[in-house]
Amino acid sequence: MIAELILSSALAFVGSLVVNFNRKIFPRSLSRALAALPTGLALSVSSIGICLGLGMGFQPFGTVGLAAFLLVVISVRNKDSESRKHLLKEVVFGQIVTATVVAVMASTIQPILTNDSYLLIEYGRWLDGEYFSLGTRFYSDWPLTVMHLQAWAPRVGAEFIVSTVSGAGLLGVLTGFSLLVNPRREQWGVVVLVGSVVGIVCSATFMLRSQIGLLNSHLICAGYLCMLLSLGDRRGAKNGEDRQVGVFSLLLAALVFTRMEGFLLLLLVLAFAGARWPYNRKEALQVTIVGIGIPAPYFIHLVFAEEPGSILSPSKILVLVGVNLLFLITAFGFASSRFEKVPPWFVLFALPCVAYGVYLFRSSQAKESASALLENALLTGNWGIIWWGLIPLAVVATVYGSKQVGKSAWVSFIFAFVSTICLMGAVRQFPFRSGWGDSANRMLVHLAPVVGLYIAKVCFWNGSNGKNDFVELASDSGVSPVKVGRYEED
Repeated sequence: MIAELILSSALAFVGSLVVNFNRKIFPRSLSRALAALPTGLALSVSSIGICLGLGMGFQPFGTVGLAAFLLVVISVRNKDSESRKHLLKEVVFGQIVTATVVAVMASTIQPILTNDSYLLIEYGRWLDGEYFSLGTRFYSDWPLTVMHLQAWAPRVGAEFIVSTVSGAGLLGVLTGFSLLVNPRREQWGVVVLVGSVVGIVCSATFMLRSQIGLLNSHLICAGYLCMLLSLGDRRGAKNGEDRQVGVFSLLLAALVFTRMEGFLLLLLVLAFAGARWPYNRKEALQVTIVGIGIPAPYFIHLVFAEEPGSILSPSKILVLVGVNLLFLITAFGFASSRFEKVPPWFVLFALPCVAYGVYLFRSSQAKESASALLENALLTGNWGIIWWGLIPLAVVATVYGSKQVGKSAWVSFIFAFVSTICLMGAVRQFPFRSGWGDSANRMLVHLAPVVGLYIAKVCFWNGSNGKNDFVELASDSGVSPVKVGRYEED
């Protein structure tokens, strides 16, 4: 446990510097403390992904160098002693929150090591060893985020790392809630009651508990999704000021490294954020350079691997990278025009159409996969009452919830996400199967916190987050939100 606490502390320190450099998009001290570890992990895996993609091997000094650079820049920007004391308090607060969560994880979860887990550990250690070569198929079958943590393990004296990635995932989910859910004073009693009930139900749900202890990337993927959706939902700034998409783009790159279908998830998140608040040209360019430019060298290196992987083939990588670039180029072209929302909404509607179009051509496997997915979610997948509760609550929230929350974008994203899982079931070599160990059943771990985040936002949103203030004030004054700035609620 001590070794993982040391690594978590180092990553959280780097993350604290990043989020404090972008204080406008993390307005509260609690959200900055929660975001420290997942943001530090995103910076670490991104810098190492670049090194691996450029053939430099596992080079952790890139992370150290970036941390030193950020420290110098922040010190220059905060010249007075009062500002530096405040920064120190922020860093210490982030360290306390991170250490508490990781320590609780380490003392309560029981690591579950499957055959895949041992392979992840072995391949992760190869990243820092003489056997490393991106030319082998192993690296086209396993996500880099978890593997790169296993490469860190020997450096901090750990046999393998579970608590750090689980803690980062949980903190990412909590960050999403802290950014989007801002209840009124009279609502806090309801929030505490609902939160307690949800916590009890989640702790009793086998699927969620097993994913915390399993050496994989499901919980951290859920964490990054919650952070990205909350940041994308709040992206609209007052009076057109700089909306600082730097951290958003960094987390996009980390999301790609977190799952082998990461580029598909990237496209969904980009579409969601664009549907909420259309991209301007500066944002589209920054997202392209950071969100796609960082993971591109690593995945392009895999294109020329001597042994193509069973999950990511060269053609799949090129198609996924190309589709994301095409989306951003289109968004760049439509920026500041009356059709600026066309590209994101097209993606959110096109992915389900593609998924169910594929079902017509592979109907036998598609039906088997869809049946297994539905059965696992509601009957045999060890989800307990989670989906029996989340689905009715989501429907009620959609029908009766607040109108000014962008419900159409949220519902479309959730529907497109489920469609993406179905698409993978139709095109993979073997269909999904019944049982808690099925990959689609485990991928629902990504979706459950997102649905919960949507429900909480609809129920407890009060117009006090980011651009929503501006729209609400404009509406109260009798001015159309369309005429105030260039953004409007959908």
